[in-house]
Amino acid sequence: MSKKIIIITGASRGIGLATARLLHPLAEQLVLVASRTDSFRSVQGEFGSETSFHGADLSSPEEIQSFREELSSMLDRVDVLVNNCGVYLEKQLIESSLPEIQRQIDVNLRAPILLTHKLLPLLNKGCSPIVINITSIAALSTPTGQSVYSASKAAVTAFSNSLRKELNPRGIRVVVVHPAGVNTWNDPEPNKLLRPEDVGSLIKFILEVDKNCQIDEVTLSALGA
Repeated sequence: MSKKIIIITGASRGIGLATARLLHPLAEQLVLVASRTDSFRSVQGEFGSETSFHGADLSSPEEIQSFREELSSMLDRVDVLVNNCGVYLEKQLIESSLPEIQRQIDVNLRAPILLTHKLLPLLNKGCSPIVINITSIAALSTPTGQSVYSASKAAVTAFSNSLRKELNPRGIRVVVVHPAGVNTWNDPEPNKLLRPEDVGSLIKFILEVDKNCQIDEVTLSALGA
C-alpha cells in the first residue's frame, strides 16, 4: 500500500492519538489536529518530521476555514480524513445550559460536516480517498441522559450514510465507526470500556482493505460491559 496523506482530528489523546500512533508508519504526511497545539507537547517526540501538529477550534467555522487555508500551502491532496473530534456530556436536557447544548452540536455535528466540505477538493485528488467518521454507540442505543449527545452522533451517522451515496461514484469511500465507551481517562473499571487502540486498530484495518471494499458501518462494544 502506498503511503497516505492522513488528517486526524481530536488527535491529542484517546482514539485520535492511538490512531495517529498506529497510522504513523503508513503516512507520507500525518496532520494531527486538536483544539490547542500545546495539547501535543508530551507526545510530539513520538512522531517524525512527516507529522505536523495544528491547533484549531473546530466548533468555529472561521477556524475551520483558517485551518483549510493553512493546509493549502502544505498539501496537494488528502487520502484519509478521520473526523474524530467530539464533546461528550452526560446530562439530561433539562439540566443542560444552552452553551452546553450548542457546543455538542457544533463540535460533534457541524465540525465534521464543514471540515469534510472544505477538504473535498483535496479528497477528490487523493489516492483511494476515504472519510472515516467516528460517532458513538449512543447514536444507535440512545441512552438516558445523553439526548443531545446521542442526537448529534446519530446525525453524523445519517450525514455519513447519505454522503457515501454522493461520494462513492467519485471513488471516495465513507465509513462510520460506532464505538461504545472508550477508556480515554484511565477509568478505574477498564474492562467495561474499549481501549483507544482497539478503535485505532479498526481504522488501520479499514485503510488496509482493498480500495474496492466499502465498509459502511462498524459497531464496537466491550465484552465486560
